[in-house]
Amino acid sequence: MLIGLTFPEKKIKQALIDQLQLKGNETILDFGCGSGTLAIMIKEQYPLVNITGVDVDEQILGIAEKKTKSAQLNISLIKFDGEDLSSLGNQQFDKIVSTLVFHHISTHVKTKIFYQLFNLLKSGGELHIADFGKAKTFYTKVATALFRRFDGMENTR
Repeated sequence: MLIGLTFPEKKIKQALIDQLQLKGNETILDFGCGSGTLAIMIKEQYPLVNITGVDVDEQILGIAEKKTKSAQLNISLIKFDGEDLSSLGNQQFDKIVSTLVFHHISTHVKTKIFYQLFNLLKSGGELHIADFGKAKTFYTKVATALFRRFDGMENTR
């Protein structure tokens, strides 16, 4: 609850959507879609896009499914094992988006995931990531140090 009050999740996701410069008919992969907030925001603003969300957490995908059905939006949701995106088959995407996911993944697995994501992009496709960057101010350094203790030093390096 405290994070929801202090962390501007929707503002970050809207900035990412704005950065995508969507025309409205693209195919999009939401990597680490979680409860579907970003995918839903995109689909509501650009109803003609084709969105697929993938996540490792079956329970959170259940929440995403309920939210997309409640909003009456057609968003494909797929569970993957955290390392292998072959469950997407031969799909190709114009744009791949990810918010606040990569800091949870070890460096070794990030390398594997980035390789696979690159191969899922159509020629000229784009990968857009919003995640934590290097802390620059005293406040962000303290917050990052606390966060790293809970999320793991290797993943957040």
